[in-house]
Amino acid sequence: MKVSLVNPVVHEFGQAYDSRAAGPPLGVLYLASVLDREGIEVQVVDQAGEWLTDSALIEKVKRFNPDIVGFSTLTANGVVAARQAAKLKEWNPNLRIVFGGYHATINGHRVLGKYSFIDYVIRGEGEISLPVFVEAVRKGEQVSDIREVPGIIYRERGVVKYGAAERGVKNLDELPFPDRRRILDNDYGYISGMKMPKFTFILTSRGCPYNCTYCSCAAFTKRRINMRSVENVLDELEEIESLGYRNVLFTDDNFTVNRKRVIQLCKGMRKRKVDLNWIAEGRVDSGYFDMLKMMADAGCKIIYYGVESGNQRILDYYRKGTRVEQAVDAVEKARRVGIDIITATFIVGAPGETVREVANTLKFAQKLDIDFPQFNILAAIPGAKIYDDLAAQGYINVEENWETAPNVASLHPGCVPEKTLNKLILKYYKEFALRKEFIVKEVFRTLRSIYRLKLVTSNLKSSRSFYNQLTAAFSS
Repeated sequence: MKVSLVNPVVHEFGQAYDSRAAGPPLGVLYLASVLDREGIEVQVVDQAGEWLTDSALIEKVKRFNPDIVGFSTLTANGVVAARQAAKLKEWNPNLRIVFGGYHATINGHRVLGKYSFIDYVIRGEGEISLPVFVEAVRKGEQVSDIREVPGIIYRERGVVKYGAAERGVKNLDELPFPDRRRILDNDYGYISGMKMPKFTFILTSRGCPYNCTYCSCAAFTKRRINMRSVENVLDELEEIESLGYRNVLFTDDNFTVNRKRVIQLCKGMRKRKVDLNWIAEGRVDSGYFDMLKMMADAGCKIIYYGVESGNQRILDYYRKGTRVEQAVDAVEKARRVGIDIITATFIVGAPGETVREVANTLKFAQKLDIDFPQFNILAAIPGAKIYDDLAAQGYINVEENWETAPNVASLHPGCVPEKTLNKLILKYYKEFALRKEFIVKEVFRTLRSIYRLKLVTSNLKSSRSFYNQLTAAFSS
């Protein structure tokens, strides 16, 4: 059996690829490593990382001539995956096409109901399910075998049916590391308008115990969190370094959720002399000084905080479980320990949120001692509580809109209009960046930081391009 695993580009970019990839598709690489361990010949195709048009991607799969093609799907690329799957099925009607990932997990029955050329959906984590599925196809696709594949959704006489229950990986240490040797020539590292050289992702845990209403993670992981051992993570970091990588982003949904574990990991990195620059995300209620100090000493150069709002009422609406003042404290501590770059995300456009509250959040970014704010308009992501609430209230027709994640402001009459939100975001982006005190601080901090100096000098051109794109996006 030969299996192609495809990671499509997001749908906004159309037929010809004209965007850039942040990092490699770790889920696909994990699956490739598992299949390889089982002796199955596997191909990995990452459209963004390889700068492939749809036609080039399809031709690459054709040359491999697989028996099965698996698509890794998010809401943002589900439509693209379906388009590519249709072309491949037209080329080879005997090809077995299976969808997996978040989008397929949430809307698997709709995927099979709409697209006749997609044969199967596998829900949840695929490391256990996919080898079982490949063996079932090899044996002849008997219904008795197919329905025993964990997490499978299939058709029987044209009727969509659910097979065995999902089976997640209980011990993540038992998984082989993602096979990065397959993607060493790909182009990654584009984050917030910057290019990180020799860059990759690493995942040390799966899931998140929180239940933020705008986030869809809870729908996929059932609010469970599964952590790898510190020693297992350290082994992978050493492998990453041996492959020539210099910059790493920890893609955990909540890297700082376990203070003791983070400290142990940082101590291990120093003990093993792991020499990597790394980036992590954190909640503001996990801004422990001792942990942040250990992170900085172990090579953490950038931290992303999910601040989200400068209004406690809106934070409570999001069920964030944090307080406004915790954001100030977490940023101040990260600054004191010497983390080079601090950035924060903010969300505006919730139902009932006033223009004054939107402006208060955007102004709050200026009060925080951060280097860059990321302002987002609240989106309704399938699987998130906000999406379900809007559907229950009649603002979203799920059967018509399950392949999209529209901005809530475009749906709910109680929101500040999208056009107004865009104007406010652009206004405060400019205000944030043009403050004299901020500019002086940033210049001073950059001159004191070798990491920042290298990053800035290597990104002058792309930073200007990013700002022009940002201005164009929020001016439209």
